[in-house]
Amino acid sequence: MTRAGFGVDAERDGGPVGRREASRWVADAERLLRDVRRLGDMPQQMAVPVRQEYDRLHQALVRERLEQMPVGDLSTFAPGLRGTKALREAGYTTVWTVLNAGVHRLQHVHGVAQRSAVMVTAAAEQALTATRTNTVVRLDASRPTAEHTGLLRQLRTLIMCVRTVAGVDEARQRLLDQLPAAITDARPGSSRWRRWFSGDAAKESDQQALRRLAILLTGPDAAAVDAAFTNIQTIRDAKTISDREVWGDYIQAAAAYQALLAMVRGETATGAAQTGHVPPPISDAAGRIRLDTTLLTVRLRAYQVFGAQFVLSRRRAILGDEMGLGKTVETIAVIGHLARISRRTCLVVVPASVLLNWLIEFETHSRLTALKIHGPDRQQALQSWTASGGIAVTTYRMLRNFGLPRTFSIDLLVVDEAHRIKNPAAQQSQDVAGLTHRADRIMLLTGTPMENRIGEFRNLVRYLNPELARTLIPHDNAWVDPVRFRERVAQVYLRRNQEDVLGELPEMVEENEWVELNAPEARAYTDAVVRRHFPDMRRAAYAPAGTITAKLDRLRDIVAESAADGWKIVIFSQFLDVIDAISTALPKTPQMVLTGKTSAGRRHEAIDRFTAHEGHLVLIGQIQAIGEGINLQAASVVVLAEPALKPSTEEQAIRRVYRMGQARLVRVHRLLAKDSVDEHLEAILHDKRKLFRAYAHESNAKRAHSSATDPSIVDYEVAEVDQERIIDAEVERLRPEGTRRRPG
Repeated sequence: MTRAGFGVDAERDGGPVGRREASRWVADAERLLRDVRRLGDMPQQMAVPVRQEYDRLHQALVRERLEQMPVGDLSTFAPGLRGTKALREAGYTTVWTVLNAGVHRLQHVHGVAQRSAVMVTAAAEQALTATRTNTVVRLDASRPTAEHTGLLRQLRTLIMCVRTVAGVDEARQRLLDQLPAAITDARPGSSRWRRWFSGDAAKESDQQALRRLAILLTGPDAAAVDAAFTNIQTIRDAKTISDREVWGDYIQAAAAYQALLAMVRGETATGAAQTGHVPPPISDAAGRIRLDTTLLTVRLRAYQVFGAQFVLSRRRAILGDEMGLGKTVETIAVIGHLARISRRTCLVVVPASVLLNWLIEFETHSRLTALKIHGPDRQQALQSWTASGGIAVTTYRMLRNFGLPRTFSIDLLVVDEAHRIKNPAAQQSQDVAGLTHRADRIMLLTGTPMENRIGEFRNLVRYLNPELARTLIPHDNAWVDPVRFRERVAQVYLRRNQEDVLGELPEMVEENEWVELNAPEARAYTDAVVRRHFPDMRRAAYAPAGTITAKLDRLRDIVAESAADGWKIVIFSQFLDVIDAISTALPKTPQMVLTGKTSAGRRHEAIDRFTAHEGHLVLIGQIQAIGEGINLQAASVVVLAEPALKPSTEEQAIRRVYRMGQARLVRVHRLLAKDSVDEHLEAILHDKRKLFRAYAHESNAKRAHSSATDPSIVDYEVAEVDQERIIDAEVERLRPEGTRRRPG
């Protein structure tokens, strides 16, 4: 419905507004007000069919899993359960068949007493509840189905509606604030009796009220609401969008889709894992804070809302969410909330490599403006910030020359990659410490799990709560269990893991690709062993230069298979010469190379190109360089060119790809050479990897392995002494037959 023309005519003619015209204006304004209110309700209305379709798919998936669950598994829910053997013999082989039968039919099975039938049915109900809770419909762009496409099509319509409504939020709010009073003031001017019996002053007041109403009716806010209605109707009527376009849009904005779907299905941050196992009094205090997200342009997940609430309630805290869960967005939410209550002076300290990324995150996900204090204009920017306040983003190195006025205070100090200040003797740690005394609130960000590094964790806590830091004993076994650890340090520390809060992520499949060294690389390897040069042993599988070694041959197969499916690949190596060898071995493959020599700006541009590129593309990167602040969800294949020396290095590389916003199944390939250092490293890292993941991701590391109670080995690097042992073993293995030492 178009409302244009009324006010313009009144202004142009300059004469009084007639009664009939006034009645039309009032009626039109009332319809506009109803439309403004309806527009705000539309996302919720359009979410109903999405929820119904999700529930249908979820129920089908739950049934499928229960149909595959053997009846014997019910003993998990009821230890000592009897009668399952008799049930199997009677044809009740799965939990689903037991649920369908019910107690009445089961108790007539020979060998199943009534009490057993009741217990079996109760256990089956528990299995149903647990399966419903633990089952999430996962949208996998690498394996689209007709059912998932239908859900995604409805979700696409909803997300476009949400975007449209969000785009006119400010216009809607202004109309909601102004229209009711304007209609009330203008309504008398449409009354015949009012016009007959009012004096000149009242008539003039009515005319002014009508003209104010006309301005609202013909203004940009009303036009924006009209355009939004038209846009939503177009979205609803669109029937010709291809399946490919639907999935393409999902791939480009998977994180936004997943967040919206989580909201539709009623995700709440109520579980212990979602709230980081903090005790109820602390989680309750956080939940009482009503987070103001007015300045955000992104929808937060429930766990992200809780993360922001936790930081605001604790005032000084470490946000330790695992990489890929959106610590940056949670931080922006905290800053936006404080800005709304006039606590606007904020300083964000980051590594230089992610400075640009932070500035872009502010621009992309909020209406906040961040000032960069870095580069040639840093002094001018610093003076502007200290004079006017606002949000400033700077680097650790810039702090060395940060001359702040003596009385200058900071509402919020944010320190990204805070594990960089774990050593109190380091210059950058001391620089940050100097700022903490000026800050009312402090927020330390680190995705590195701190449970097994009590000494380092204690150093971080000192910035926030020196009293608590003094109670942390590095060798106290009570700290080893990560759940108990998080409960005891909940005053300052919150950590959640992907497995806890991102059940909708596609699967991750890991494969060890074992190859046998060809003669040239075998000779290079033997030479490295003789020289006892451990780094050369690790990269000999790619030598000599210019040859296609066994690892490179397998790598080319993986790349070719990925190219056929249009997948993007990230290949990680520690060594520059290995990166050169890989790049040379893929001459016809579209590729990009990032190393430690690549500047932060060029690296960010390269990642943007990698993300925007359609179809197959290979990114070859130095594992240390593709680190902090890098998101690679556009890739779905990860290749590790050689074993890392510690599991966290490998894990963080993988998590650059397998993180929130990933839309496809992720395949991880480890290239390993038989009869080489790779075997020794993989044997060591295999156990450490399991322990690291148990410690970092599971609620109780002790369930995984008794060794998890020893903090000295969970993420322990393969140190020089271990390397020497490996070299000794390889020297012995390569001795000529008959000259090897006898065991013992």
